[in-house]
Amino acid sequence: MPTTTDPIENWGSQWQFARLAYHAYPCALFLHPVAEACLQLKRAHHLTQRQIAVIEVRMPPQRYIHDRGADPADSADARHSIEHVAAVALLDGPVGLAQFEPARVRSARMREVRAKVRTLPDEQLLDSAAHVRITVTSGETIERHVRCALGHPMRPLGDHDLSEKFRSQAADILATDQAERLLGLAWNLRALPDVGGLIRSSIPDDLYEPAELPGSPLIPR
Repeated sequence: MPTTTDPIENWGSQWQFARLAYHAYPCALFLHPVAEACLQLKRAHHLTQRQIAVIEVRMPPQRYIHDRGADPADSADARHSIEHVAAVALLDGPVGLAQFEPARVRSARMREVRAKVRTLPDEQLLDSAAHVRITVTSGETIERHVRCALGHPMRPLGDHDLSEKFRSQAADILATDQAERLLGLAWNLRALPDVGGLIRSSIPDDLYEPAELPGSPLIPR
C-alpha cells in the first residue's frame, strides 16, 4: 500500500509543472544571483572592461565548494566557475549559451577579467543570495545585493522571460520564423487539435515541405 512518502502517490491529481522553477541562465544554479548582480551593475553604470579594477563576490560558504575556479578547463567547468560567470556578465551583458562556448572560455579578455575576481565567503548571506562589489579604476566602489535570482521559486520567470529564453536557445537550430511558429504553438498547446503539430514544428524547415508545417498562433507578450 502507498504511504505518505510514496513518490508516486497522488500522481495525476495536481499539475507538477506549476511547481517547477525555470532558470534564467545556462550555468549552475548557485551562480545565478552572481550573474544577476553583475548584470544589474553593468546596466546601471555602463561598465567597460577598462573601468573594472577588482570584482568582489560574496556568497554563503557552502556555495564555494562547487566553484571550479578562475581558469576553467572547458564549458562544463565554466558553468560552475564564479569567476567566469561574473566576467561574462560584466563583459558581454547577456549570459547565454554562447558565453560558455570553448572559444569564449579561452578568450584572453575573459581570462583577464576572471583574474580580477575575488571570492569571499559570507555566513550572513541567505543560501540563495550573492553580493557583488566592484572597485573601478577611479577608486570608487559600486555594489549590488541579490537576495534570490530571477527564476528562483520566489521570483519565477514571467511569460516574456520564458519566451526570450526560448528564442535565445532556439536560434542556433531553427530559423527565426520557425522558432516563432514553434513558440506560438507551445503557448497555445491547449488549442491544438493534434500535439503532433508541435513536434513537427520543432524539426528544422529544410526537412519538411512548407505545406506540412502548422500555422502560428499568438504569443504572449
